[in-house]
Amino acid sequence: MPRLTHDDIISRLREDIRASENVRDIESEQNAKSYEYYRAKTMHNEVAGRSKIVSSDVFETVEWILPALMDIFSSENGIPEFEPVGPEDVDAAEAMTELVRYQFWRQNDGESILRGGIKDSIMYRPGGIIKYGWEKVASKASHGYRGLAPEEVDYLIGSEDINVIGIKEETDSEGNILGFSVDAEREVVEFDGPRFYLIPQNEFLRHPNAKTIDDSPFVSHKKKVTADHLRRMGKSGFYKNYEKAIADYGGGGTDYDYAEEVRVQADDLSKEEEPSNDPARKMYDLYESYIQIDEDGDGILENRIIVTVGDVILRDVENPYQRPPFVLLKAIEDTHKFANIPPTELVEDIQRLRTFLLRQMVNNMQEAGDARKVFDPTRINMADLMSTVKGPIRTKAGVRPADAIMEFPIQPLNPVHFTVLEYATQLAEQRTGVTKANKGVGDQYQQTATGQLAAINQASQRVRQVAKIIGSGMSHLFRAMVLMNKKFLTKAVAIRLNEKKFLQISPDDLEGNMDLLLNVVLGSQSRQQTIINMQQLLAVLGQLSPLVPGVLDAGNTKSIITEIVKAMGYKNQDRFLPAIFQQGTDVGNQALQQKQLQQAMMEGGAGGGTGGETIGSIAGGGQGAIATVNPAGAGGGSPAWEPGAGGMVGGLPS
Repeated sequence: MPRLTHDDIISRLREDIRASENVRDIESEQNAKSYEYYRAKTMHNEVAGRSKIVSSDVFETVEWILPALMDIFSSENGIPEFEPVGPEDVDAAEAMTELVRYQFWRQNDGESILRGGIKDSIMYRPGGIIKYGWEKVASKASHGYRGLAPEEVDYLIGSEDINVIGIKEETDSEGNILGFSVDAEREVVEFDGPRFYLIPQNEFLRHPNAKTIDDSPFVSHKKKVTADHLRRMGKSGFYKNYEKAIADYGGGGTDYDYAEEVRVQADDLSKEEEPSNDPARKMYDLYESYIQIDEDGDGILENRIIVTVGDVILRDVENPYQRPPFVLLKAIEDTHKFANIPPTELVEDIQRLRTFLLRQMVNNMQEAGDARKVFDPTRINMADLMSTVKGPIRTKAGVRPADAIMEFPIQPLNPVHFTVLEYATQLAEQRTGVTKANKGVGDQYQQTATGQLAAINQASQRVRQVAKIIGSGMSHLFRAMVLMNKKFLTKAVAIRLNEKKFLQISPDDLEGNMDLLLNVVLGSQSRQQTIINMQQLLAVLGQLSPLVPGVLDAGNTKSIITEIVKAMGYKNQDRFLPAIFQQGTDVGNQALQQKQLQQAMMEGGAGGGTGGETIGSIAGGGQGAIATVNPAGAGGGSPAWEPGAGGMVGGLPS
């Protein structure tokens, strides 16, 4: 098979683009509808003079699910974490964990990117789309060096970051060489790492038969760019033929998506053409396509990146990621299909029903407050009735007012309206998992802390399931970060762990096998449960300490307290630890034993059964209790393991 020509490549790209844009246009209509329901401004069936109220069920579903999911996917929950496959991979897994967390949450605005992606997955088809890639931003800085020795010149020539432009000898009046002057350019790297972008649904194109991004032979990012952007990318060596694209197409970018127009019109605005006549601001439709195509004619598909404007190919290179660099976040999986089912679709009919009922209620109240009148024109003075000046209305002689004017009968609101309204609310809760328990209002089971936690956990099963589905999409992103770091990271990176501690990671530190672990827990509720569990564990170990010496030492105590502080949401947990726990385990154990011995000598065996003051305190006669949450050491009244065993208390030796 012959190698594909330029026209052959353009022809095949057109076929894929046409098919993928048909899919996008179909989904765009549903996305536009979802956005209109989300804004709850109109149902397009309003009647003049009647109520125009719109129920906001879609809005409430989105804005109540989103905080719960963001509470789960937060840096405080230790996302992501890489576990070593073998003992030789421990250091590499720890280094990769810290590096990926730093790159996603701090180098990039990971929280806002993730928040936008999750919100898109809740509202739109095909879901939330995040694009990733490795970017290097560098600039050239000119430097002049004077009076250099030959070995210094050799050092500059051999430096990777310095490009020597010219070398001149410096001589005195007698021609003696005093040194060398060197003119050079130094590359200043401003950024070198992974980048992430939230892609609107109308800019994402995929093959119509694809079920996942990985099995899609064609994926493209369609975006609008300016002539200035094309020239800058061209002069940097990234694009070719850019002047031809600018000249042949003379500005474009008029293909606006329907959902995009609806979003703009919701605020009484309109999508306008570029108002400026500046040629550098003209808009062009650019397709950045990740395609499997047999360009060399050997019958085997190659992964290529082909960038085009119109029929001009700006870039055609091998895809270094070996897959389209996109991840798709789904809220509800529709198995064996590419797109997800947005939870908003599950409540759109509920919003229509509740809007209908609310409008009837409002209209009924309006009619009851301003009831229409029925009158007999032969029995009243019409001039008084029609007058705009408030005054008495006179009836004809011998006619009672009740016989001349009466109110038009109004049907009272049927009680079934309220029943259906409540049923619609319950139906929405069942479909989405967003209940009164999630919102913290109006639940009879929330009278105690235990009942509140149980209600929230029960109501959040659906939200937790959504989080797990989204987590599978995030796992693709974090695995891609591992591959990018191993492939593109060339220099050591210094990561600030806390105020005093920095971690230096070099490319060699990342070599190893590791598994990805995503902690999908129920946010603040699970963290609160972690605090309770750690307190109970600390109490039990403290109770066992007199029986089994060393069961509670400086090492595991530090780990337990660190988990408690972490669950409270504080970073840099070491600053909250007493000095005794900030030393090594052996040194801490020695100090702990000395502290306990001193206290035992001071107490002189006087127990009392109120719990000790230190971990596994040594007490005399009496019977202690296991204290869990109570810092005073008075626990739930359970018997001690042996006479004289003190209870676990909140105070720890410092």
